[in-house]
Amino acid sequence: MKKNTFAALALCAALALTGCGSTPASSSPASSAASSTPPVTASFGSYTNFDYQNFVYNDYFSAGGRWLDVDATALVTLPADYAAVPLDGVDLAPTDAEVQTEVNNLLASTATTRQVTDRAAANGDTVNIDYLGKVNGVAFVGGEAAGYNLTLGSGAFIGANGENKGFEEQIVGHIPGETFDITVTFPTGYDDSADAEGNVIPLSGTEAVFTVTLNHITETVVPELTDDWVMSNMFDLYGITKADEVAPRIHEDILYTNQANYIYDYLMDHATFGEVPAKVLAFEVNSCLEYYAGYAAYYGLTLEEFVTQVVGYGTVDELLASTEETILLLSRQDLLYHALGDAFQITVTDEDMAAYQNYVATYGENYVRYQVMINLVTDKLVQGATGTAAQ
Repeated sequence: MKKNTFAALALCAALALTGCGSTPASSSPASSAASSTPPVTASFGSYTNFDYQNFVYNDYFSAGGRWLDVDATALVTLPADYAAVPLDGVDLAPTDAEVQTEVNNLLASTATTRQVTDRAAANGDTVNIDYLGKVNGVAFVGGEAAGYNLTLGSGAFIGANGENKGFEEQIVGHIPGETFDITVTFPTGYDDSADAEGNVIPLSGTEAVFTVTLNHITETVVPELTDDWVMSNMFDLYGITKADEVAPRIHEDILYTNQANYIYDYLMDHATFGEVPAKVLAFEVNSCLEYYAGYAAYYGLTLEEFVTQVVGYGTVDELLASTEETILLLSRQDLLYHALGDAFQITVTDEDMAAYQNYVATYGENYVRYQVMINLVTDKLVQGATGTAAQ
């Protein structure tokens, strides 16, 4: 697992968890601010200063897999014990539950589905339905669908209201192939709809009858952990062929990740950093902006529209300002790994690159070499750590 991990490909994905998108639209700073409030910007300036529309990962790195025109050794002072970080007394061992969870996740990742038609629908099932809704016998816009997949109990459809049970609740107990009517009451405040001629049909607090056909139930089938499954799904990546080899290998990988994370935190705490170069900072900001611009384009929105309407910030600059500390932290992380690569005198060979060639077309040879260098640095750090940690 660790050997084929392509680290930090979309660093703004980390920003999405730590800052970007953390403010809901209803509580956006801009929603209640007076028009005279000064605009919020990060210390590195407005997003308009960054050419994220033309951002190319590869442009920031040398053919050797290092930051282009950046002297990381001059900007980062590594602690004396960087090559042998002490682990004495540190409990880094994964629990049996953590290992089993990861095994379960691996099995679930290869789950298949099957259509079930020989039993009644139960709460928690995903059912495939056709439905047509009418108010006083008149069909309304938005009340019809065919082949719709609905998870019963999800609360996605109208819930219980007054004397009527919820939409999903009334499907429970029916058998695939049945067509039946269910009656629901729209909640107060529900938006109006219209009939085929455009006449308004009020839905707020209104009773409606849906004719539903239950086509089938979709069941998820998670495979069992067998030698055959291991051979088909884990041999290429892990080189293992037996079911009883899976848990020990997963234990090893989680332990490696725990050690790597501990060592990284130790080095970030004990290293000293100079000013982040403009090139490194621009990379992080542009990668963040490009990340959101890509999502915006997917929804047919501009970056500004996506950030304000979907992510929930008043402006793009507010988004960057809210994540400034994370952007600076990621920039220092970049400098740390570069400095460590130089200190260990790591050269990324073509053999090292072999497992990562699928990324080259998207991100460029130089950037992929930088990412592989990070993996090689991490191996060196874990191998060189001293002392005894719980394993």
